[in-house]
Amino acid sequence: NVQRIKLISLQGKSDFGGRKETDVYKMALLCDNSCDWFKSQTEDVVYDMCRYAVCESFVNNSAVFRKGDPASKVYVVLMGSLEVTEGKQGAVEVTDVKQGDIVGVDSVLSLQPRSGTCIAKGHSEVLAVPRYLFLNSFKSKFA
Repeated sequence: NVQRIKLISLQGKSDFGGRKETDVYKMALLCDNSCDWFKSQTEDVVYDMCRYAVCESFVNNSAVFRKGDPASKVYVVLMGSLEVTEGKQGAVEVTDVKQGDIVGVDSVLSLQPRSGTCIAKGHSEVLAVPRYLFLNSFKSKFA
Protein backbone atom coordinates (compact mmCIF):
# COMPACT_ATOMS: atom_id res chain seq x y z
CA ASN A 1 0.00 0.00 0.00
CA VAL A 2 2.74 2.48 0.90
CA GLN A 3 4.49 2.17 -2.45
CA ARG A 4 1.18 2.68 -4.26
CA ILE A 5 0.38 5.75 -2.12
CA LYS A 6 3.85 7.11 -2.89
CA LEU A 7 3.46 6.56 -6.63
CA ILE A 8 0.07 8.29 -6.69
CA SER A 9 1.37 11.08 -4.46
CA LEU A 10 4.18 11.82 -6.90
CA GLN A 11 1.95 11.86 -9.98
CA GLY A 12 1.03 15.38 -10.95
CA LYS A 13 2.62 16.76 -7.77
CA SER A 14 3.28 20.47 -7.64
CA ASP A 15 3.90 21.78 -4.11
CA PHE A 16 0.49 20.83 -2.72
CA GLY A 17 -1.14 21.21 -6.12
CA GLY A 18 -4.13 19.04 -6.88
CA ARG A 19 -4.08 15.66 -8.62
CA LYS A 20 -6.54 13.81 -10.85
CA GLU A 21 -9.78 12.58 -9.27
CA THR A 22 -9.06 8.94 -10.14
CA ASP A 23 -5.69 9.19 -8.36
CA VAL A 24 -7.31 10.91 -5.37
CA TYR A 25 -9.83 8.08 -5.10
CA LYS A 26 -7.12 5.38 -5.26
CA MET A 27 -4.98 7.18 -2.71
CA ALA A 28 -7.94 7.67 -0.36
CA LEU A 29 -8.68 3.93 -0.39
CA LEU A 30 -5.05 3.11 0.33
CA CYS A 31 -4.78 5.70 3.13
CA ASP A 32 -7.99 4.45 4.70
CA ASN A 33 -6.41 1.00 4.97
CA SER A 34 -3.10 2.34 6.30
CA CYS A 35 -4.21 4.53 9.21
CA ASP A 36 -7.14 4.38 11.62
CA TRP A 37 -7.28 8.19 11.77
CA PHE A 38 -8.42 8.31 8.14
CA LYS A 39 -11.27 5.92 8.97
CA SER A 40 -12.60 8.43 11.50
CA GLN A 41 -12.85 11.19 8.88
CA THR A 42 -15.61 11.97 6.42
CA GLU A 43 -15.13 10.97 2.81
CA ASP A 44 -14.83 14.64 1.77
CA VAL A 45 -12.04 15.29 4.30
CA VAL A 46 -10.07 12.21 3.21
CA TYR A 47 -10.44 13.17 -0.47
CA ASP A 48 -9.23 16.73 0.21
CA MET A 49 -6.21 15.43 2.09
CA CYS A 50 -5.38 12.94 -0.63
CA ARG A 51 -5.76 15.63 -3.26
CA TYR A 52 -3.04 17.81 -1.71
CA ALA A 53 -0.96 15.73 0.73
CA VAL A 54 2.50 14.59 -0.33
CA CYS A 55 4.33 11.37 0.46
CA GLU A 56 7.82 12.03 1.86
CA SER A 57 10.67 9.54 2.44
CA PHE A 58 13.26 9.71 5.21
CA VAL A 59 16.38 7.62 5.72
CA ASN A 60 17.62 6.45 9.11
CA ASN A 61 18.43 9.32 11.52
CA SER A 62 17.20 12.07 9.19
CA ALA A 63 15.05 14.86 10.62
CA VAL A 64 11.38 15.06 9.71
CA PHE A 65 11.32 18.34 11.64
CA ARG A 66 13.46 20.07 14.29
CA LYS A 67 12.62 21.97 17.44
CA GLY A 68 11.71 25.55 16.53
CA ASP A 69 10.67 24.78 12.95
CA PRO A 70 7.34 26.27 11.80
CA ALA A 71 4.45 23.81 12.13
CA SER A 72 3.05 23.83 8.60
CA LYS A 73 2.18 20.10 8.35
CA VAL A 74 1.26 17.00 10.30
CA TYR A 75 2.75 13.67 9.29
CA VAL A 76 0.94 10.34 9.03
CA VAL A 77 3.41 7.46 9.36
CA LEU A 78 2.76 5.07 6.48
CA MET A 79 5.83 2.90 6.94
CA GLY A 80 8.70 2.70 9.41
CA SER A 81 8.93 4.54 12.70
CA LEU A 82 9.90 7.92 14.05
CA GLU A 83 11.20 9.20 17.37
CA VAL A 84 10.23 12.55 18.85
CA THR A 85 12.52 14.09 21.49
CA GLU A 86 11.30 16.98 23.62
CA GLY A 87 12.92 18.75 26.55
CA LYS A 88 10.42 19.52 29.30
CA GLN A 89 11.39 21.17 32.58
CA GLY A 90 14.97 19.90 32.48
CA ALA A 91 13.99 16.34 31.53
CA VAL A 92 14.11 14.77 28.08
CA GLU A 93 11.02 12.93 26.91
CA VAL A 94 11.28 10.47 24.01
CA THR A 95 8.18 9.25 22.18
CA ASP A 96 8.15 6.43 19.63
CA VAL A 97 5.83 6.97 16.70
CA LYS A 98 4.85 3.91 14.67
CA GLN A 99 2.98 3.09 11.48
CA GLY A 100 -0.53 4.56 11.48
CA ASP A 101 0.33 7.27 14.04
CA ILE A 102 0.23 11.02 13.38
CA VAL A 103 3.01 13.33 14.56
CA GLY A 104 3.20 17.12 14.77
CA VAL A 105 -0.40 17.67 15.84
CA ASP A 106 0.21 19.72 19.01
CA SER A 107 2.23 22.43 17.26
CA VAL A 108 -0.22 22.62 14.35
CA LEU A 109 -3.20 22.99 16.70
CA SER A 110 -1.47 25.57 18.90
CA LEU A 111 0.00 27.46 15.92
CA GLN A 112 3.37 27.36 17.70
CA PRO A 113 6.79 26.32 16.38
CA ARG A 114 7.79 22.68 16.85
CA SER A 115 8.44 21.87 20.51
CA GLY A 116 10.68 18.89 19.74
CA THR A 117 12.72 17.14 17.09
CA CYS A 118 11.38 14.21 15.06
CA ILE A 119 13.90 11.72 13.63
CA ALA A 120 13.32 8.73 11.33
CA LYS A 121 14.33 5.39 12.79
CA GLY A 122 15.20 3.36 9.74
CA HIS A 123 13.69 4.04 6.32
CA SER A 124 10.31 5.73 6.86
CA GLU A 125 7.52 6.97 4.61
CA VAL A 126 5.09 9.64 5.79
CA LEU A 127 2.13 11.44 4.30
CA ALA A 128 2.65 15.18 4.84
CA VAL A 129 -0.74 16.85 5.36
CA PRO A 130 -0.78 20.67 5.16
CA ARG A 131 -1.96 22.49 8.29
CA TYR A 132 -5.07 23.98 6.70
CA LEU A 133 -6.30 20.54 5.57
CA PHE A 134 -5.66 18.97 8.95
CA LEU A 135 -7.48 21.80 10.74
CA ASN A 136 -10.30 21.49 8.20
CA SER A 137 -10.83 17.89 9.32
CA PHE A 138 -12.26 19.20 12.60
CA LYS A 139 -14.77 21.52 10.95
CA SER A 140 -17.46 18.85 10.43
CA LYS A 141 -17.07 17.60 14.00
CA PHE A 142 -17.78 21.02 15.52
CA ALA A 143 -20.14 22.52 12.94
